[in-house]
Order: sequence, then structure tokens, then C-alpha cells
Amino acid sequence: MLLEMFSNIAALNLTYFIGLATGNLVILFGIIAVSYFFSPKNFFARFVAIVFVVSALVDLQHVHNFVFYSASAMFLLWLARVTFITISESRPSTQKYSPLLFAVATYAVLFYVNFFG
Repeated sequence: MLLEMFSNIAALNLTYFIGLATGNLVILFGIIAVSYFFSPKNFFARFVAIVFVVSALVDLQHVHNFVFYSASAMFLLWLARVTFITISESRPSTQKYSPLLFAVATYAVLFYVNFFG
């Protein structure tokens, strides 16, 4: 999905993104709401970061047959995200890194579950 997005950006294919947005309106508005929750001032950059992380995860799951949606993986993911986001939101100097920590938590749990879990 991520490589499809990059190739359609390079080809300036707007119909792909229009179809993607109109076919997934609930997901689109959910991601916009989450990105606005992280930072009302700069929510578009957060939106792009979240879309990048989700697209990369979809590609990883399809290419490498990673297992991610199990009960233990979802619990570890929730625990890691809550921990990292709580730590980053509690300090003013690290608030701007919340989406990055969100992505790091996601990839760390994905790595742990697939190679050690």
C-alpha cells in the first residue's frame, strides 16, 4: 500500500487518492480526528505520519506474513503506546515527538511479537 501510494504520487495520479479517500471515509475521518487530537495546530503533518505508519504496517504484514492481530500482540501494543504517549505528553519538550513515539511503539511490538513471541 505504501509503495502504491509512492508510485501514484510520482505519477501524479489523483484519482487513486480520491478513490482511496471516498472508499474509506470512516477510516479517513478517524485518522483526521486522531491527528487533530495529537496537535490541533499541525494536524496535517500528524495525519501524514499516521497514514505512513499504517500503510507501512499493511505492507509489512502482506509481504512478510507477520502476525500482528492476536490477543497478546494487541495487549502489548496498547501497553506500549499508552506508556510512550503518557511519557511524551507529560513533558513539554517531548510533546512534538508523540507521533514518532507512537510509531516506534508500534514497530517495537511488531518486531517483538514476530521474532520473540
